[in-house]
Amino acid sequence: MLLTVFALLLALSIGVFIVGYVTGYHEIALIGAVIVFGVGVMVTGTTLEHQSGKTEVAVDANETQIDYQYSPVETPARLPLGSLVMLTGGALVLRSLDSFR
Repeated sequence: MLLTVFALLLALSIGVFIVGYVTGYHEIALIGAVIVFGVGVMVTGTTLEHQSGKTEVAVDANETQIDYQYSPVETPARLPLGSLVMLTGGALVLRSLDSFR
């Protein structure tokens, strides 16, 4: 569930940054960049996991219990995802601040 929220917030905030940057509204681009940075902070503070499997355990003759296994989300280079998003957000903030001249 948290992975879905992360993906939606990240896509929305990058979209806001792009729209603001392309249209010349650099304040809106800055808002999108700060949200990207905030999403990175959110991910750094928590652990993003995805469902990797499930097992069924027989409780009694008529009832089974389903236990789900979760594994953490990792980048291909095994770098922390939250730190990468924070670095991206910081770069976008600097890019949008550079446009205020």
